[in-house]
Amino acid sequence: MAVHPRYRGLLCFRFKGRIYFYKVCPFGAVVSAHFWSRLGGAFQRIFHRVCYLPHASFLYVGDLLMFQESSIIGLSAAVIAILCMLIRLPISWKKCEMGATIIWIGWEFHIQAGFILLPKQKKDKLPELIHKLLSSSHCSKKSLEKFLGLAFWVTQLWPAMRTWLHYLYRDLHAIPASQFSVDPGTWEEVCNCLSDNLTFLRKPPFSAIPINGHLIQVRHQAVSTKSDLFSCALSGKRIWLRIRDPNSSKEN
Repeated sequence: MAVHPRYRGLLCFRFKGRIYFYKVCPFGAVVSAHFWSRLGGAFQRIFHRVCYLPHASFLYVGDLLMFQESSIIGLSAAVIAILCMLIRLPISWKKCEMGATIIWIGWEFHIQAGFILLPKQKKDKLPELIHKLLSSSHCSKKSLEKFLGLAFWVTQLWPAMRTWLHYLYRDLHAIPASQFSVDPGTWEEVCNCLSDNLTFLRKPPFSAIPINGHLIQVRHQAVSTKSDLFSCALSGKRIWLRIRDPNSSKEN
């Protein structure tokens, strides 16, 4: 779905110091759902006119669900499909279902019985992700994001349970810290690599310190400004630094 040039400022992102923007609605952008819903609503109103026999239809962003008598819903579905082909509206055929039980927007709807279930694939995936998170004291950021995404989806039916997810969101955005050591003879050069807020603007020579890493401790002594570095108790031994790496793929 193309975006008018006046709205492309809503779809900007930065990469390697340069600003880019999307010309179409990418999946995952906040405003994409807004534009998709507006377009989906326009087509839904057209389908309402075409399928004038008694029915009910529901729209979620770009996915349509329709209720109608079983004796005529097949004809209505065929008319909608032909209309979409005539106006060249892409159809996701793998999502097209018809019956008393269907999978729609990630849920299993039992229409005649009147209840909703979590599909088996997601029911099996949820305990797998929980086991993966509990199997070690550390986990990858990707695993935590997968679990939170699924848990946030599942708790749509039980909003009160979302209060327990904020602990994991806090962990997701808590950057882990790692220990790095430098030679005491290069201490002055290490300090010159730091900004005023103790962020490494460049990598000190002969070290594995990451660029953009944030220095928080020097030899177990907390530091918050560059002036704190001059009050650190140093010796002839290697200096251990505790640094938070914003590009780390691990979570505590």
